[in-house]
Amino acid sequence: MEWERVNDVVITTMVLLPLIGLVTPKQAFVGLSSVAVVYIIAVIIIGAGLDKTGVMNTVASLLIKIAGDSECRVMALVSLIVGIISSMMRNIVAATLFLPATQRISKRLNIPVSRILMPTGFCAIMGGTMTLVGASPTILLNDFMVIGGKKLEPFGLLTQTPIGCVSLPA
Repeated sequence: MEWERVNDVVITTMVLLPLIGLVTPKQAFVGLSSVAVVYIIAVIIIGAGLDKTGVMNTVASLLIKIAGDSECRVMALVSLIVGIISSMMRNIVAATLFLPATQRISKRLNIPVSRILMPTGFCAIMGGTMTLVGASPTILLNDFMVIGGKKLEPFGLLTQTPIGCVSLPA
């Protein structure tokens, strides 16, 4: 139902707004100074590159070979892998990298992609609670830990793992 691709609309808007005078050119490109925005763009590019080179076809085939054609097993396997990976890297990266494989698996097995993506997204979030690097808010919190002008000792890599383990069944 899309008339135009999302990236085309974003780029067109970013160019048109300064041209018609609603924002300055500096304001139009200020989002690209955010590490988070550039990071997400880079992850999407890497995911698309992995998809175009056929790596995600191989991953999808391997996952189907291991899980079979059972929707529950596929959902559990993909979610488990993304959950584990998201504990070692940012959860948005893990979920984004597996998006092409998930789409291919759902197409091959004739399963609605949402039935695999929702649990995968939840497992990525839960995996992100296991280590400091899993979720962006914990990294930011670590930088802003100041009370009364005194910087507190930063969290270690596995400081929040017990909390993450307790939250898994919830």
